[in-house]
Amino acid sequence: MKEIGGYMEIEHYNGTEYYSNLLHLNTGRNAIVLAALEKQYTKIWIPHYLCDCVSLALNKNGIDFDYYNLNSNFEPDQFNTVCRDGVAILLVNYFGMFNNDSLVKKQKRFGNIIVDNTHSFFQSPVSSIDTIYTARKYFGVPDGAYLHLTCPSKYYENLEDDYSHIRMNYLAGRFECSANQFYDEFCISDRCLEHEKIKKMSSLTKNILCSIDYDRVILKRTENFNVLHNALKSINQYEVLNHGGLYMYPLLLNNGYLIKRQLIEKKVYVPTLWPNVLKDCFLDSYEYYLANNMLFLPIDQRYDCTDMQYMLNIIEAFL
Repeated sequence: MKEIGGYMEIEHYNGTEYYSNLLHLNTGRNAIVLAALEKQYTKIWIPHYLCDCVSLALNKNGIDFDYYNLNSNFEPDQFNTVCRDGVAILLVNYFGMFNNDSLVKKQKRFGNIIVDNTHSFFQSPVSSIDTIYTARKYFGVPDGAYLHLTCPSKYYENLEDDYSHIRMNYLAGRFECSANQFYDEFCISDRCLEHEKIKKMSSLTKNILCSIDYDRVILKRTENFNVLHNALKSINQYEVLNHGGLYMYPLLLNNGYLIKRQLIEKKVYVPTLWPNVLKDCFLDSYEYYLANNMLFLPIDQRYDCTDMQYMLNIIEAFL
């Protein structure tokens, strides 16, 4: 029976999601798994430089996987396999460095591919390539992912809906208080997602995603990116190719881990992507070097050019 009256809930927004036409799922890792299941892949090649939540999700769903290394262009290094007959390769579009023309060429080279656009939310999918997006990296939502699937789905309609209200407290707390006060709750929520099976995106998350001014988000991220890039491109060991709407600004320096400490002490929270790489890879591997020294500087829509200059002052003082 429908409830009428009583206390008010969160407002229902009438805007449009950025990817309203894609499959709506609860997490990016589950979007990868669903793409594999839909295409009947029994094995996925994944990069070492990646969160271990992906390998855990693949293993949980009975999908075999193996690792490949990256070269300095963030492409598979010495990987000559053409993926056919139930095998695919997961290509992570790190920092949006692969445009769609490049991805088409990689599809011709590698065969079956799944593209992870977690770092490039606003890069539209190639029609012929299965592509995943994660909303949580870009917006204040507790979960949520999108999947562009290149075949009719056999499983999606029968998936149960996720529920997000139990994961909202740290977001509301961060809105009114400091990040430190609710960081433990954020970590607990993050760990809880590891155990979530494949579900449809919650109605609460979808509602929030209907409230966002996406044009403003792209503009702010691009403006902030440009401030950092103009100041840092001459010392950045990584050649940034995408200048629009990125996740964060990637700055690679020999002593990046030391600068990271300085930034965190000044309450500039620079994440390590991904800490499991520091445990799983050899000290002399390129993946270990990246995980240890790549600085991911915040450029999101909460900040402006003044905030970018504050970060630059800290980095320049250290250098």
